[in-house]
Amino acid sequence: MNWPVIMDLGEQSTERLARVFHALGHSTRLAIAFRLRQGELCVTQLTTTLGGSQSNMSAHLSLLHGAGVLGRRREENRIYYALANDRVRMIIQWLASQHRLSP
Repeated sequence: MNWPVIMDLGEQSTERLARVFHALGHSTRLAIAFRLRQGELCVTQLTTTLGGSQSNMSAHLSLLHGAGVLGRRREENRIYYALANDRVRMIIQWLASQHRLSP
């Protein structure tokens, strides 16, 4: 994986990155992001897959969306969530690969 060299992100960029990593700093939200690597899902599908209540899942999804980690689209009475873009997908892929490096 080729990572660009980052000299100085600037205050605005570092704050944006901090929001992303804060959002991913909860085990449920990280599990949501890992699950969405495979494609978009609605709240009901994520709740069935990962467990918990639908209202709790919606709160996690809202926080991830607000941090720019997830995108969403409405189809009739359901909202579908997916990783926001290729940059987020790259971060999630990298994070998922790190468990193999742990002792």
